[in-house]
Amino acid sequence: MSALLYSMTGKASGRSSSVAMFPKDANDLELWELLETMTDISQWRVPQLTCEGIPGHYPPTNIMGRLCSPQLREIIETHTQEALWLPATIQFGEGVANYFFLHFTKIPDVVDAEKSQFVNGRLFRPRFIQDCVLQHRVFIVNKTTNLVFVHRDVMTAIKKSGIQELSFEKADVV
Repeated sequence: MSALLYSMTGKASGRSSSVAMFPKDANDLELWELLETMTDISQWRVPQLTCEGIPGHYPPTNIMGRLCSPQLREIIETHTQEALWLPATIQFGEGVANYFFLHFTKIPDVVDAEKSQFVNGRLFRPRFIQDCVLQHRVFIVNKTTNLVFVHRDVMTAIKKSGIQELSFEKADVV
């Protein structure tokens, strides 16, 4: 039987290895605090990032993650209404591209705290409650990490689209 839930991350090779950089004067602590507390897109200021190579569909960044191309956003958006899409622009070479940070204002209660592993009070290896994850097609368990969890149908849609720079790993559902 195939897995129900997968963690989605960017691969560290090919186009996606070009890092989208926030300006040098960007304050990462202020940005993370904003991400922890933001409930509305009006609180967001569109960042201007730079990239030495051509950005991929899920490029890594130097401060925060979950930066998605318009194509990846379109796929994910068909599977969740819970996402808040935060616009960003990336300057690369002679081009400029519009991207979106995949952000969630709420973290669903889907983790089995008794069966999950924690290190210094932080979730290290989550184990998910099946009945709870069935209610969320795409979600996160921490607002300041790159890790996104998606259902099998979301993963399949991404793979069918031709996007190859993402990797998926089975998540532990109990």
